[in-house]
Amino acid sequence: TELFKEAADNFGKAAQLVPPEGDNLDFHTAARFNQIQALLNAKNCEMGIEAIKKYLTLNYQESGIWQSWAVCLSLEDNSTGAVAALMVSKSLAGDEISVGDVISNAKEDEKQAFDTLGRPATVFTYQESGSGNQINTWFWPEKKKAMSFILGVKNGEMSW
Repeated sequence: TELFKEAADNFGKAAQLVPPEGDNLDFHTAARFNQIQALLNAKNCEMGIEAIKKYLTLNYQESGIWQSWAVCLSLEDNSTGAVAALMVSKSLAGDEISVGDVISNAKEDEKQAFDTLGRPATVFTYQESGSGNQINTWFWPEKKKAMSFILGVKNGEMSW
């Protein structure tokens, strides 16, 4: 555990040395990603979630980060949050779909989300293998929010 804490600290310091702009973005986000993995291995979910939220402001479309968040929430016995984060992760591993099409076909909670939060920046979708449900996840990165819907009904929401 101590080695993971030390590694997390070192990755955090490496990320601070390189600003997250331009050509440096890949190095910076890789250092942040490794910091998060080390924090998870150290079982430090409080700092891990804090680091995850910072990472998402740089790249909210990284499926693995959402999966890491799901692990942290699961370790904290927050099964509702863990499922919501997992739905986002699976959606991002799926396909990006037309925001215009999604809005024109919106129903129930989707319509309410659109009325409240406005047009999402992106929407990703995947089909669950077990249930066959189509899950659409809407993203508003400027509002630091993601919502997942099944048949127009909200099934998860995450804010960073």
